[in-house]
Amino acid sequence: AGIPMDVPWAELAPEHQRLVIEGEKRFPGVRGFFQYLDRKKYKLHVRVFISRYRGYSTCSDCGGARLRREAQQVRIAGKNICEICAMTVEEAGKFFDELVKGISSTGEGAGGSKTRSAALRREEAEIGERLLEEITSRLRFLNDVGLEYLALDRLTSTLSGGEAQRIQLATSLGSRLVGTLYVLDEPSIGLHSRDTHRLIKILHGLRDLGNTVLVVEHDPDVMHASDQILDLGPGAGEHGGRVIATGTYDEIQRMPASLTGRYLAKNVHIQVPVKRRKPGRQQVTIRGARVHNLKNIDVTIPMGMLVAITGVSGSGKSTLLHDVLFRGLSTLKAGQSPHPVSPNGGQTRMGHPVSFVIEGDEWIDDVILVDQSPIGRTPRSNPVTYIKAFDGIRELFAGTPEAHKRGFGPGHFSFNVPGGRCETCQGDGTVVVEMQFLADVELICEECKGARFKPEVLEVRYRGKSIHDVLNMTVREAMHHFANAPKVADKLRMLDEVGLGYLRLGQSATTLSGGEAQRVKLAAHLQPATSATRGLAGKQPKRRMLYIFDEPTTGLHFDDISKLLSAFRRLIEAGGSILLIEHNLEVIKTADWVIDLGPEGGERGGYVLGEGPPETDHTKEHATIAATVCRIFTLLFPLRTRHAAVMVLLLSAVSLSAQSKPAQSKPAQSARKTVRHHQVEEPDPVSAKINQAEDDIGKQDYAAAESLLKEAVAEMPENYSAWYDLGYVYHATGRRDDSIAAYRKSIASKPDIFETNLNLGLALAEAGQPDAEQFLRAATKLTPVSGPATGQKRAWIALGHVIQSSKQDEAASAYQQAALADPTDPEPHLLAGAALEKQHAAEAEKEYRQALALQPQSLDALAALTNLYMRQKRFGDAETLLRQLVGLHPDDAAAHLQLGRMLAISGKNNGAIAELESGLKLDPGDRDAQRDLAELYSDAGKFADAERLYASLVVAYPNDPNIHEGLGRAFLRQKKYPEAQRELERTVQLKPDFGPAYGDLAVAANENKNYPLAIQSVDMRAKYMPEIPMTYFLRATAYDHLQDVKSAARYYHQFLAVAGGKFPDQEWQARHRLIAIEPKK
Repeated sequence: AGIPMDVPWAELAPEHQRLVIEGEKRFPGVRGFFQYLDRKKYKLHVRVFISRYRGYSTCSDCGGARLRREAQQVRIAGKNICEICAMTVEEAGKFFDELVKGISSTGEGAGGSKTRSAALRREEAEIGERLLEEITSRLRFLNDVGLEYLALDRLTSTLSGGEAQRIQLATSLGSRLVGTLYVLDEPSIGLHSRDTHRLIKILHGLRDLGNTVLVVEHDPDVMHASDQILDLGPGAGEHGGRVIATGTYDEIQRMPASLTGRYLAKNVHIQVPVKRRKPGRQQVTIRGARVHNLKNIDVTIPMGMLVAITGVSGSGKSTLLHDVLFRGLSTLKAGQSPHPVSPNGGQTRMGHPVSFVIEGDEWIDDVILVDQSPIGRTPRSNPVTYIKAFDGIRELFAGTPEAHKRGFGPGHFSFNVPGGRCETCQGDGTVVVEMQFLADVELICEECKGARFKPEVLEVRYRGKSIHDVLNMTVREAMHHFANAPKVADKLRMLDEVGLGYLRLGQSATTLSGGEAQRVKLAAHLQPATSATRGLAGKQPKRRMLYIFDEPTTGLHFDDISKLLSAFRRLIEAGGSILLIEHNLEVIKTADWVIDLGPEGGERGGYVLGEGPPETDHTKEHATIAATVCRIFTLLFPLRTRHAAVMVLLLSAVSLSAQSKPAQSKPAQSARKTVRHHQVEEPDPVSAKINQAEDDIGKQDYAAAESLLKEAVAEMPENYSAWYDLGYVYHATGRRDDSIAAYRKSIASKPDIFETNLNLGLALAEAGQPDAEQFLRAATKLTPVSGPATGQKRAWIALGHVIQSSKQDEAASAYQQAALADPTDPEPHLLAGAALEKQHAAEAEKEYRQALALQPQSLDALAALTNLYMRQKRFGDAETLLRQLVGLHPDDAAAHLQLGRMLAISGKNNGAIAELESGLKLDPGDRDAQRDLAELYSDAGKFADAERLYASLVVAYPNDPNIHEGLGRAFLRQKKYPEAQRELERTVQLKPDFGPAYGDLAVAANENKNYPLAIQSVDMRAKYMPEIPMTYFLRATAYDHLQDVKSAARYYHQFLAVAGGKFPDQEWQARHRLIAIEPKK
């Protein structure tokens, strides 16, 4: 066929490309090859192979046009409907403008000499005149809102939120409504600063028609163009919701209460970095990128920096980051080819060849795309589950004495699994009532009243709060509540640091905006980054992560942007690199490196206009000219130009010197290839390949190892070692199913290898397959190649984990076998104890004590044994262990506080006070511990100390009802009834369902002779708590003082009926009052 073998695919003639794909005569072509493989799909390895090349393909009949050939035969001015729909808005506008001009220039007679080639015939013009006016008008509106680069047949699912909103705006412009209220939520999203004035012009046009335009916006240009500004705040969430300032742009700047005004007036601003990071040799280079509208560009991205990709909408930014860099690096890291394969012979729908090369991927360990997609698609998902903080919270609740007493584990505090959740609503808090032909109605669950958990679970409290109370806390409140639990508090702190401190822990993920969802993802990545920065990962090196963000400032205020930039700095300090698409100048000015694409959107975009730091490095003359180029070609800053020829073509007055960078070579990869070629000369080629592959695995070069191992198994399919190594590579690169298949082949060749059985069992267990137990049991009967004790221990522990849910006793035996295999490790004893604890408490205690004997200072062993004792109500033994824990860790505030609470449960108030005071010296900010101590002071008669501590708590936490309630009870004990009434009234204002507070308030009101308040308080208490004898007595005495003798007598009788001699003084008073007020018989 004469197909040249030294020409790149993208440069082959179309006929040659067709021959390669379709084949000819004896050559089946690529399509024929896969048709042959399709007949072999019953083989697992064939299915795995085919899956890598499966994807969407263009219809061979219509060529992607989606219409039959008959429909494509109808043409207007030489174009069919498919060709017109493939045009951009700008191209279509010109096409239809030509038609309109053709109509106006056509002579009276058909076919006159003045008729243009693109013009319609007279009868066609008469039919289409009104339609053309409507079409050109709507295309002009789309062009006016900055969407001239969009193709008419672009799928709506591929549009950004800003693009979709601007299309709706264009529709509104076309309707020409009057007297309408338009509400727009950040219409400038995705709009370049150059085009903001076009949006403002449209908004003014809607206003001038007689409409009201209400815009939610953070863009200062839109604010400046508005007639009136309403600034809400002062904070977010429950800290906001108030109008802070209202006025014109100039008036807002002069209002010090407005944070927005201070930013607009430049009194507060985001600082430009004093010193920017300099590019080093660690760089990722993209060469020859030709995807969508990218024009064969070369881009170098320095690592370890904040790099911003800028340019007008449609200039190719998303294509460069998503379709080229992210997908390319992801496939490289998976050990595959980074080049995307287009199904229609290397051409995209726009007709551009699809090709690029990525170099320098060895400088990063992983690439992560942090976009604005939802973090969860069901109401059960929430921020605290996404960042993995809820696991720690559930463990804390499961570790409380009450949870141990009731036998509750962490699963009981989850609303996703049966056990502790309300089964009526299955943990949703709401039930859906189907309304047949009407929309479904969602109602609060009557069983749990929206609390999502069973009543007995809600009775378990951690530091005074139930699990439902915790889920209703804001992130900032929860940080203080869990201050003594770093595992939880550190994760929550990440949410606060990205500006999400106002979110509630249990807030449904479906209610989060795109910007909030993106920041939740950022917080999830900040946690490991923070750990790496602080050195919590031991001697492990920092992971070199590349984080990609797509307009992360969407929906953010100036102050939130400042917090976001701080989070970015921490990611970079932890060894990461940040690459983002951005239009916000506040972010761009802080970037270390800027890459600007343009000069326009669509077909006129796709060039690199410049790359470098935001500051200029040209002469003053060039800097002045570059400022003009900024306005024309979207150069946000006068950058070092890479494609000067393009700019000369568009504006001949500009002449900037191009600066090229030397290509970064990859010596490590070249060296690996050289070694591999030399190894071919070994006597046994298969063994040589396996040895080389194992060397590559040791270097974590899994792509090279996989290639060699595939060659080895192709040459020697029964080689168990090659299949084992290939299974290991698949598992290391996240391909679990392929890993299982490879391990099975290795076992089929040689079934008595310990490592193969163990790894296959672990992979099957991870996949949840039932035959995992079979292979793990087989591993326990085999001898490891190296480290027999450690290997056997791993096998027994893995077997125990797999069978524990269904065979607890056998799991405990497996853990005990692990302990025999390695008698020096306490972990198997702890696992065995946990498995035995529910059914065989004595044996569990024995296992825990063995673990403690092996490692006397083990916090896990001490905690497990303490929890066992508390479950058995052996408070004395638990106290002994806690004192041992305090002795081992005297500076651990949590240990002192837990011991103090244990002593309080045992009634040892003086010892409890001493331990709580010691704990608070180490951690003065623990609110719950302060409240516990104040209550103990009150119980012990130390009223001055109690009042002092409560008073300081009220100042620090004025809206905490528990503190006001504690202070009120302290006043009651001192018979300071007016002060007690004041604090208790404040308590029920803050928490209207606080039942015990109403009872105390009734006592204080009764003593203050405020009898109506006393009756009202007792009635309110009865709404939330069962009646007790004293509530009847309080009602009776209050009604008695109000001279309502009938009600008083009724309640005196009810009191006497239930008192049972437990309240002799009150019973004597009730009998004598009844004699006095009831009529004599």
